[in-house]
Amino acid sequence: MSTPSLNTELYIPPTRPNLVPRPRLIERLNGGEAQLVATRINAFTFGLLIIVLLFTAACDSTATVTQPGTESPSPDVNLPNEGIQLQTPLVLDNIRFEHITVEDGLSQNGAFAILQDSDGFMWFGTQDGLDKYDGQNFTAYRHDPDNPNSLSDNWIWAIHEDHLGALWIGTLSGGLDRYDRELDQFTHYQNDPDSPQSLSDNEVLTISEDQDGVLWIGTRGGLDRYDRETEIFTHYQHNPDDSRSLGAAAVLSIHETRDGILWVGTEGGGLSRFDRETETFTHFSNDPDDPHSLSDNNIWAIYEDPFGALWLGTDGGLDRFDRESETFTRFQNNPDDPHSLGHNWVRTIFEDPSGALWIGTDGGGLDRFDRETETFAHYQNNPGDPKSFSHYSVYDIYQDREGVLWIGTYGGGLNKLFLGGLNYAYFNHNPNDPTSLSNNDIRGIYQDQSGTLWVGTNGGLNRLDQRTGQWRHYQHDPDDPDSLSSNIVGDVYEDQQGLLWIGTFEKGLNSFDPETERFTRYQADPNDPSSLKGSAVTEIYQDQLGILWIGTLDGGLNSYDRESGGFTHYQTDANDPDSINSDSILSIFEDQQGLLWIGTFGDGLNKFDRENEKFTHFQFDPNDSSSLSNNLVTDIYEDRGGNSLDWNRWRTQ
Repeated sequence: MSTPSLNTELYIPPTRPNLVPRPRLIERLNGGEAQLVATRINAFTFGLLIIVLLFTAACDSTATVTQPGTESPSPDVNLPNEGIQLQTPLVLDNIRFEHITVEDGLSQNGAFAILQDSDGFMWFGTQDGLDKYDGQNFTAYRHDPDNPNSLSDNWIWAIHEDHLGALWIGTLSGGLDRYDRELDQFTHYQNDPDSPQSLSDNEVLTISEDQDGVLWIGTRGGLDRYDRETEIFTHYQHNPDDSRSLGAAAVLSIHETRDGILWVGTEGGGLSRFDRETETFTHFSNDPDDPHSLSDNNIWAIYEDPFGALWLGTDGGLDRFDRESETFTRFQNNPDDPHSLGHNWVRTIFEDPSGALWIGTDGGGLDRFDRETETFAHYQNNPGDPKSFSHYSVYDIYQDREGVLWIGTYGGGLNKLFLGGLNYAYFNHNPNDPTSLSNNDIRGIYQDQSGTLWVGTNGGLNRLDQRTGQWRHYQHDPDDPDSLSSNIVGDVYEDQQGLLWIGTFEKGLNSFDPETERFTRYQADPNDPSSLKGSAVTEIYQDQLGILWIGTLDGGLNSYDRESGGFTHYQTDANDPDSINSDSILSIFEDQQGLLWIGTFGDGLNKFDRENEKFTHFQFDPNDSSSLSNNLVTDIYEDRGGNSLDWNRWRTQ
């Protein structure tokens, strides 16, 4: 059986923990294109299975962008279409945005707040309701006057998930809401004129949580501290007769710095620093005669960078605050300087992993600030370019755990930008370079616990030295029984003991000792009933007990006994309804209860109970909408609570 060639592009996140015992595959669907961020890929199936890693954030079209030293965007980068691409330091010369609007299910095109919760769902606060997004579908929460447990108001200013996992919602006129996921209902906290311990005002503009888990609420009526046990709000409000009170009535932003100091941005009163011991405030405000004072007294955003500097988004530009000298450096729009800030109304500030500051303005679109040159690149809407930035008014910027930057606008919906896919180094086979990749047909990619990258190809196993960019090759040698058994390498897996296992398509399984750099072969032998069944290895998985499970395309499921060196076989038996229902295995997963789940090539899902050695089958039923959606099960994932297995999300259709 031959396998189709596979051109693969790989993105490795800049920082990621070692994943033991089994690194996972993350799939994200964007506009019909599959983006796969992977640290371990079994690319061996769908005749086998084909898994293509695509990047969608660059190279197809350009955004309207002005870069320092250029008059127009640089031309698109044309990348070769074979081999592997790895991320290099982030350089954003040509980027394109994906848009999500009301046409895609968003409640309203004014998106003011963005959050990814601990379960991975995206939440968007709009002008017409709260939206939950699972990557494909939206669930909208709106105010229902006939339902007291519905959302209190449809205009959402703020979303926050606290350390206990509760979701808090700040609204325009309905106060503060807490969402109960289990009951799917909202609890309301609103101002009661007869209760001084209630919320200070029903317009909640910002929500923050300090290092002690205390919730701080910024309202149109001041700063509130919420006590969860007593459900009492303590108010800190502006008193014109008290110079140590809050700087102004309305609180637009709250931020606790790493040293535990609480900073409060107000509307009209500048920046306030809160002393928790004395419960008093120190004020920093604009002084028209002092160019080193705050540029404007409306503070919409506060951000502390890794160096301890505070960055402030104001109605007078972007300010950097030196806390030692208590001076401000201003970055403002200059119509005569195309590399200055795009607009002085700054609504949000975000720093990406590369250290670039992204600035959302209300009037100039999205800016990216280069710290070294202190210049701004602008991303604005170009009506002739459907992949340009959607709108000139930006209210929130948020990066999810997969590296996607979400930008909420007031009128243009959401913009998505995958930061990880913007710049790549390219590796391919060069016949004139013995240290290049051995073959351009990529079948498996794996990063081990030490960070070493292993790539399985049609030309053997490759190991990348990421410092030099050179590849070490491990290939089949017919004269060396300790060499790799076959050059068609698909699955690569490191077990808990640090031993590397390599699955080949033609010649079974190999183990690799990194110290001796020798391979041990495990192959099908018709004269040995304890040998491996099957020659095409599609999946390698080690369970919690340390048992190694081997899935093959032509021999069913195998478990390996390290002490005896033999294999136990699980194959389909027409006379046994409790046997596994397919000998073509694509995926293996053990859940938190110790049950083994096996995905097959065309025969659905199997659950294996090891105590009685019986398999339960789950298959697609066209007459049952709650059945498995497809009988081709390529990967299996268990949610955080261990409550369910999601095999449909990871399917190839």
